[in-house]
Amino acid sequence: MGTGQVSVRDFFSSKIDNKSALRCYGDVDNADYSGFNTNFSKYLNEKSISEMIKVNDEVSDFMNKFKVSVKINMNILNNLVSNHLPQTTKIALGMIKYLPKDVQKQVKPDALQKATGLHDIAKVILPESIINKPGALNEDELKIMREHARLSYAMLKTTDLDADTLNLIKAHHQSHQNHNVSNPIAKNREEVTNVNLQILSMADIYSALRERRSYKKELTKQEALNIIRKETENGKFHTCVYKALVEYSKHDEIDVYEQQKAPAGWNLFKYLLNRKKQEKKEQSFAS
Repeated sequence: MGTGQVSVRDFFSSKIDNKSALRCYGDVDNADYSGFNTNFSKYLNEKSISEMIKVNDEVSDFMNKFKVSVKINMNILNNLVSNHLPQTTKIALGMIKYLPKDVQKQVKPDALQKATGLHDIAKVILPESIINKPGALNEDELKIMREHARLSYAMLKTTDLDADTLNLIKAHHQSHQNHNVSNPIAKNREEVTNVNLQILSMADIYSALRERRSYKKELTKQEALNIIRKETENGKFHTCVYKALVEYSKHDEIDVYEQQKAPAGWNLFKYLLNRKKQEKKEQSFAS
């Protein structure tokens, strides 16, 4: 991933497995995301989104520029609400307690929660042929896809959301290479945003890597962490934020993506417990 706009699509653009072209945002239909719909239902519904578009010239200007029609895709909205948005929120908020205490003080949980829950809202007005394309996007399609963060900001700035939340949404795909990541302890407003932005961006990328999407299969925890570790080593993220994600994944992540691998009739808990026992046996045998 280079500087500027960063996305999981970009990373997988040359690593497409067409056999994995399934649903856009995974197959997690039974995950428990208590309170998510209640917290964000005022924004994530067809009527509210229609109003955001109606009062915002930036959205219509964008659509005219790229010659795409303004249409709300309820299938994409439902997939976002049932999987990627709540999952990203869970990851981001779950990472906070594993940050150093002095860094925790700079986190704004309310803004972070709202930003993670709404950051991809503009994807509902992008063509489904782009969102769910099983292969690599061409240059024109990438230009449209890379605008979704700015469009999300443009749509949501017409609502009652605060500036901190809106700024996080607008910047959630930006590279952090030029930011002051050597010292995440904020001394001013810009650095406060940076700490929260790093959490949001990392949670977004991790969630996307762990999901099955139309252009890739879902990755294991370790595969996803390895990718983000390399991004951290390249200066895109601060080490303490990456360590927080590792600890979250180790102690708190419920691996809902593994549910589809469980034998018929097994619940997720039973499957994971059995798998851990098997892993211990294998480790004992290996030693």
